[in-house]
Amino acid sequence: MSDPDALRVETQVFETIIDGYFPLRESLRQMLVRHGFATACVRLTHAPIMDIPDLASDAPVPLRLLRGTAGIADRLELMISLRGDTPHVSGFGTWQWYDADKAAAAKALSPLTRLAEPAIVQGIGIRAGPAQTRTFGAVAPLETSDYAIVRKQVFAAMDHSALQIWAAAGDQDIILSSPQALPDAPEYLITKTTT
Repeated sequence: MSDPDALRVETQVFETIIDGYFPLRESLRQMLVRHGFATACVRLTHAPIMDIPDLASDAPVPLRLLRGTAGIADRLELMISLRGDTPHVSGFGTWQWYDADKAAAAKALSPLTRLAEPAIVQGIGIRAGPAQTRTFGAVAPLETSDYAIVRKQVFAAMDHSALQIWAAAGDQDIILSSPQALPDAPEYLITKTTT
């Protein structure tokens, strides 16, 4: 990755606990701020989730679920980024709702879905810093890093066979129900795969 069009960025592999009870987007935003990240690509597994219609995003979760639906996120692969103060979440995963009607209709999971309890996440965080990017927020450059953000045009000309690649699903906040083809994005985070 010696391309001058690649912005090498400071990253950290991490494992942490995110708060439950808030909407997933808010719990992930708090994680970014707490760790000093502009963006993180995370994996979350085996986490109880709930969807409570009309519950304000800052309202506490009720002690008993009298309305709404409970379920479990089997595995979510997410990218969360702060663009200014606004968090954006996209990704894919598998989950189950315990309500048959909701399960049949669930092709996407809203980032406003709540975790029913705190959850462990693992991932790669990009440190916040002065270099503004289009989709990864304001990031910290680090010339010696193995991770780089590349523009779409540069990415298109690269050999992808030996790369790990992450990208946001545009400006939509959406978690899709199955792995999708790599999104058509303005920027990509890449690193060489280890053998």
